[in-house]
Amino acid sequence: MSAAAVRTAGEGRFPVLPLSILAAVWMVALLVWALATVDLDGVFLEDAARDVRAYCFGWDRPDRGAAIGGTLVMAGVPVVLSSVTILVWRRELLGGGRARGAFLALAGLALAGAGGVALAGASGRARGAPVAVALERKPAPDCALADARGTTFRLSEARGKVVCLTFFYTSCHSTCPEQLGKLLVVQDAFREGLGEDLLIVAVSIDPVRDDRFALGAYGARLGCDPAGWRFVGGDRETLDGVLDRWGVVRSVPKTIGPTTQIGHEALIALVDRSGNRAFDFRGTSWSDSFLLEKVAALLDEE
Repeated sequence: MSAAAVRTAGEGRFPVLPLSILAAVWMVALLVWALATVDLDGVFLEDAARDVRAYCFGWDRPDRGAAIGGTLVMAGVPVVLSSVTILVWRRELLGGGRARGAFLALAGLALAGAGGVALAGASGRARGAPVAVALERKPAPDCALADARGTTFRLSEARGKVVCLTFFYTSCHSTCPEQLGKLLVVQDAFREGLGEDLLIVAVSIDPVRDDRFALGAYGARLGCDPAGWRFVGGDRETLDGVLDRWGVVRSVPKTIGPTTQIGHEALIALVDRSGNRAFDFRGTSWSDSFLLEKVAALLDEE
């Protein structure tokens, strides 16, 4: 049978293979984009979304440098794979009849799915954009934790200062670098009063790896001014108590390759000079200017 005859015979068959490839490509692409952009409830889904944002998109750097390349790659991969598939099987897909109808239907579903993910992501960010939650001023939960200096830090001893408190761990590659990056912006904006009027407290939730030496090295690597920062940690029982009192949702630690991932809620809490919990910033989709505005307001209070 000649090549032309084989090609003609092939054009008459329903193109199951190329349609299956296109469907798989777009199903995976839409799932990845949905995990990255849509607000999801539940620790398991939040963990999956956090891993996708970090490892697929690179949305884990304060300067957003890695996010640009990651986003372009994740947007380009399904387009390139689809283009190659269409180029290779163009006769089968565009030959007419049921094949063309199935191809156009699949293309329409892909476009509709992409639009749906975009709208869901936009509405989720608008609905859940955690700019700042003003709280009824009540005493912030106290904690007694070991700091990188080898001394015990007590939050109650910071009365008279505004405190920015967050939870992290040094091997985190998802939201932790972004949260700490926002607090570095606070450091730079209020450097003059750092340590005297303003204190930044970073509580590690990994008691296995984050001893005081690891905490000290991590703070130095980030460029945190030791005059205004306290990197603190404790044993598992103590940390569980602190996390419960602060209402931080977290998951059971899981090992991925050489690293351990601890899913936890992204939180930056602001404590006023009287030791009352004043504002909660949850998530990371808010502008640094909102945080600076609230910190400035608390610093202006007597």
